[in-house]
Amino acid sequence: MKRMCVMLLTVVILSSGMVGAHRVHGSYRISEVTVRSWFGGGKPIINGSVEVYAIRDGVEELYVEGFTDEYGEYRFTPKIGVPAYKVDVESTRLPGHRTEILVNMSAAPELGGEELPTYKGVIAGFGYLAGLCGLAMMHLARKKKNA
Repeated sequence: MKRMCVMLLTVVILSSGMVGAHRVHGSYRISEVTVRSWFGGGKPIINGSVEVYAIRDGVEELYVEGFTDEYGEYRFTPKIGVPAYKVDVESTRLPGHRTEILVNMSAAPELGGEELPTYKGVIAGFGYLAGLCGLAMMHLARKKKNA
């Protein structure tokens, strides 16, 4: 039995090939920055005017201009060595409606930012009020029962 185990171990070692440490490599690429803009009800700013300013040492310099797509998104390739960008988006359909977005390249991106459409906000508000009324009614009923 012992001889069988030694033979089996020898076969496994010889058939497994050479085992050694391998160098591990890693890389990354920041290919583009996507900025999204929308109105209060969640509707995207379509064909909005976009100006991107590169901010380096506190100085803003116009980097690129363009327009948002049908989803209210605009993409641009960041310049190496620029730590932040200021993005101004203005609606071309409703002049005066604008937003300013600060993009910090050394921080993690903000995800989401999704806002409830207006009608859903109203329904949610009524739900909260109904819940508060229910709690008040429970409190009054207990108070009346104990009196």
